[in-house]
Amino acid sequence: VLPKHYTDQKHAFRNLLPASTLCYITILISFVLIFVVIEELEKVLPPPLMVKDEPANPGRFIAERAKNHVVNLTSLGPRPTGSFENEVLAVNFLSKEINYIISKAKKVHRIVLDVQKTSGSFPLKFLDGMTNVYRNVQNVVVRISGVEESAHSLLINCHFDTVTDSP
Repeated sequence: VLPKHYTDQKHAFRNLLPASTLCYITILISFVLIFVVIEELEKVLPPPLMVKDEPANPGRFIAERAKNHVVNLTSLGPRPTGSFENEVLAVNFLSKEINYIISKAKKVHRIVLDVQKTSGSFPLKFLDGMTNVYRNVQNVVVRISGVEESAHSLLINCHFDTVTDSP
């Protein structure tokens, strides 16, 4: 059996701070560590390449070109599903850019552009039985594969619509 003063010292630290304070300190330290790790990781990213850097870096991702595409797409304004900006202007912009990429693609790649029109509905159970119905909403689908038939290909997928009051 240990003397009483030994067991009191062993548990003294636990009694200094209530459990909730220790929990908050642990969470704060975790956030600080995550922030530091993210800051350090951002420092090791390669510098973005500009269009002028392309001749010296063939086949590399050109950040300036990607940013220009985003700027051009967002300059159309809000693009809620079903709007003229989304269903006509954005689809035309994406189709034009993808067709340009197809024209510049190497002969070993097959790139297929498919603009689909879909209609359907789905229930919104959290809104007391409402149903969301959509008609003739367009999807721009791009499939990249090799010229020779293969079971593998790359399908690119993203949203290009926005909520009503966004850029």
